Amino acid sequence: MTATAEGLHSAPPRCRKQNRTMTFGHYFTTAVRTLTAKGRRNGLKILTLAVGLSVALVLATKVCYEQTYDSYLPGIDRIYYVSQSIELGGEFNLYPQTAGGVAPIMKEHFPQVESATRFTYVATDCDLVLRDDDRRRVGASSAFLADSCFFKVFEREILAGDGVTALSVDGQIAISSALAAKICTSKASDARVAAASALGRTVTIPSINPSLELTVGAVYEEFPANSSYRPDVLIALPTIGKITYDGSTNLIGNDRYKTFLRLGNGATPELIHAGMPDFLRKYFPLEELKDAGYTYTLILKPFSGYHLEDDAARGANLILALVAFALLLTSVLNYLLIVISTSVNRSREMALRKCLGSSSADMLKMMAAESLVHGLLAAALALAIIFACGSMVENMTGVAPSALFSGRPLLLALGILLLVLVLNSVVPARVFGRIPIAAAFRNFRESRRVWKLALLAVEFTATAFLTITVIVINRQYRLISTSSLGFETENIAQLNMGELTSAQKKLLRERLPSLTCIKSVSLANASPFYRQSGDNVSLPGEDRELFNFRDFYEVDGNYFETLGVEIVEGRNFDTSLPVDYEVIVDRSFAERMKNLTGWDDIIGKEIQVTGHSRQTMTVCGVVDGIRTQGFETSDGRLSRPLAIFYANPDGDARMFNYAFIRYHSMNEEAIADTWALVSELLPEQKVTLTPFSTLASDNFSSTRRTRNSILLGCIVTLFIALIGLTGYTIDEVKRRSKEIAVRRVNGAQFSQIREMFLKSLMYIALPSAAAGCVLAGVVAVRWLRQFSLQAPLSWWVFLLPTLAVLAAVALVSDAYVRKVAGENPAESIKTE
Repeated sequence: MTATAEGLHSAPPRCRKQNRTMTFGHYFTTAVRTLTAKGRRNGLKILTLAVGLSVALVLATKVCYEQTYDSYLPGIDRIYYVSQSIELGGEFNLYPQTAGGVAPIMKEHFPQVESATRFTYVATDCDLVLRDDDRRRVGASSAFLADSCFFKVFEREILAGDGVTALSVDGQIAISSALAAKICTSKASDARVAAASALGRTVTIPSINPSLELTVGAVYEEFPANSSYRPDVLIALPTIGKITYDGSTNLIGNDRYKTFLRLGNGATPELIHAGMPDFLRKYFPLEELKDAGYTYTLILKPFSGYHLEDDAARGANLILALVAFALLLTSVLNYLLIVISTSVNRSREMALRKCLGSSSADMLKMMAAESLVHGLLAAALALAIIFACGSMVENMTGVAPSALFSGRPLLLALGILLLVLVLNSVVPARVFGRIPIAAAFRNFRESRRVWKLALLAVEFTATAFLTITVIVINRQYRLISTSSLGFETENIAQLNMGELTSAQKKLLRERLPSLTCIKSVSLANASPFYRQSGDNVSLPGEDRELFNFRDFYEVDGNYFETLGVEIVEGRNFDTSLPVDYEVIVDRSFAERMKNLTGWDDIIGKEIQVTGHSRQTMTVCGVVDGIRTQGFETSDGRLSRPLAIFYANPDGDARMFNYAFIRYHSMNEEAIADTWALVSELLPEQKVTLTPFSTLASDNFSSTRRTRNSILLGCIVTLFIALIGLTGYTIDEVKRRSKEIAVRRVNGAQFSQIREMFLKSLMYIALPSAAAGCVLAGVVAVRWLRQFSLQAPLSWWVFLLPTLAVLAAVALVSDAYVRKVAGENPAESIKTE
């Protein structure tokens, strides 16, 4: 008896009733039982999805995490920081700091300002010495001088003491709960118990002032990891005179302070800006500034966008977001590609289910159950990979996995997983829902080639984009990490002397050269690896200031020899002179002076500079330049002209913070000998010795992290794309195996068969790779803008990776075509 088409659609009432009672739980149980079913490639689907998800989730949550900076602050939308807008000598600059007196005077003048505070850095990676605990040392991240309104803007819970009082009284400090836990010897698990234990303790901070005793007056809840500022120690601003120059009431000059305002409800920065001209006329010496060549104003900027204002941070975030999207898309599409590829094998199953009364809703529930099982297993495996490789994730992103998967980033990760589950359910359900019932009774050979080729096209585009992008970033990293910084980095080390007295610094300078492994030693006020503050230059007898420059402050006479800096014009300092009689500048400084004064030769000319005890000094030499903080930013403040001043260390060595040591060969033995001598001379003092090569590498850390993240994403995407291509090729070869056999019987050569398959792939691979090239070019141009030195975007950077991707496509396709084409044609034909 032959079944009719109508009969196929009909099922016994009992069967239909049974099918209608199938719940999602039944489908879920079935999906678990059939995980190892032959022909479904479930293991491959789960593995590729897990690997792709692991990297995509890390990158996506990293991007989201960057967006959450400072969002924990209540009323973050009402917090603004004040920047100085200065035009000098035709050059405009926006500085994110002000003089010390700006915050309180703005609070007094503008009724829209609810509270205002200012603070300034005084130490990083400093130690607190407990005076009442056998001088035990406790490490702190950073220390600020802050006024009593700090916690009115940066709200934190005060766990012990009074935050306002602690920052109002000379000699008092407020510390973080993390630092209080270190101070508490009882190792109390409760933060309030540890805070109470730390309250009233007396400490000193040797790197600031070893004789200055400070009392813990308050303990506040530590700032979270996604904070732009994370001080461990806040020193009451009235203490400033015992630490450094007291410019806390200045309105002009000594602009080292970060100024923050919290506006009242309903107030806007536009109201402040509208009243700014009157405010400046009332409090600021605008006429004097104008005579000195300045155009000056203050600008409010939202603190919510502070973290991502930097070009480098924004560029890295953009690239990581694109990589995460490309990788996530590739993972999902590869999963769907495998599912669709198995549609031929499962066609009879789906047709029979329809015969038994399964509806489209049933198909959706079944595929949703399978997708949920696969998704949960893939997500579990992905998280296992992430946390098993926690240290690698932290090195790659700069953030621990526990921080990445919390708060808003965690919600994003869950949203991504939900989206993956939906896509992996709906698309297969639609594909299987369209399989005809007749597939149960005849060979179903629908190829779904349009679906497969579309999915492959996206994978090829993502692979080409990531391959080119990682090459561009790697070339840029190699360029900036190997280019000259204006000084040498091999066989040189930096000794931090922040805690030492003048006598101890002189002792080191005298005794270190006695070691046979040391070639020379130099003392300096500042390190060339860190951001330099600025001062202004003018001509003697003139009030007009010409431009702002990077001030390296004082060095001794061995500085240029030790650092390997060539003096290209003039000579080195006259070491018989005292402090600030002579200055050495770089070429850009000399060029600026030539343009403004007409000097063809700056050697021997006298200039005046702000911020030095002796304002009139003679230019004795010119160097090529020193790239402070490398090439990793296009910030104009870091590429300003520079000037280096002389001080005789035989006088007051107090101003020297660093000793630079040049070795004949810096090896383990040389470092050990140096430590032995330092320990002998300074048994109770803390000093750190860091190779210049390490400091140079740290300057390129963000670029290195971006490169490593994209490299990992590229490798995983290529892996997934090749799996997808392999699956597609296997399916196509199987689908056309009889055609291949017939062609072989009719005399077709292997090269002709290979060409047939290759053409079908290249029709989609070529335009996809071209699209990846265009996208990579757009992203690369934008990303490179952040660097002052840029690797050229040569034609081969785009062509060679594209050819490599196409070659990989051809090789994978060729391998499987060769295997089938080499088989006996009769084996494929006899099944007909």
